[in-house]
Amino acid sequence: MKRLIALIAALCVPLMTNAGEPPISISMAISSDSDRNGGRWLGYRFGERDHLYVVITNTSRKTQKIWQESCSWGYYRLTFEFTDRHGKKWEARKNSVDWTANYPRWWILEPKESMVWDVDFGDTKKWRGFPEAPKFHQDNPPNFNVKAVLEVFPDEESRKYRVWTGRVVSKALNVTFYP
Repeated sequence: MKRLIALIAALCVPLMTNAGEPPISISMAISSDSDRNGGRWLGYRFGERDHLYVVITNTSRKTQKIWQESCSWGYYRLTFEFTDRHGKKWEARKNSVDWTANYPRWWILEPKESMVWDVDFGDTKKWRGFPEAPKFHQDNPPNFNVKAVLEVFPDEESRKYRVWTGRVVSKALNVTFYP
């Protein structure tokens, strides 16, 4: 009997240590200069906009399915949480879309594999809530903390196709928007 209990305990330990950790992680990468305080500069220069890159990683030992952005199940799942230097908070999310052809599509992430979502934050046809290019703050441009959030609610399709559901949040990046 003691051997049976020891065997059950040995088999359950790996399950208990991973139970609280989601199988997906999310982070952001910004391809721009950083300031003296470790913040990142992001904005509109030379007539072009910088982009945010969201990295989604399968941190588990099992293959994970993630809804693609090209279907309604995945299109609205990525949002951004902002906090300005005065503590004001708001969210950036995608605008509504009329779906003419909509069917479930997903990416497959193998264990420890990552994928990158390229976010053109200045595309106001696609996104709402991102800070606009500052016009009057060239000497003191606006500064924010920003987090990426990936949230997928369980539904009939996610259960049917075994697509990942849950909520993951990136660590906050300090970002300064400049003209």
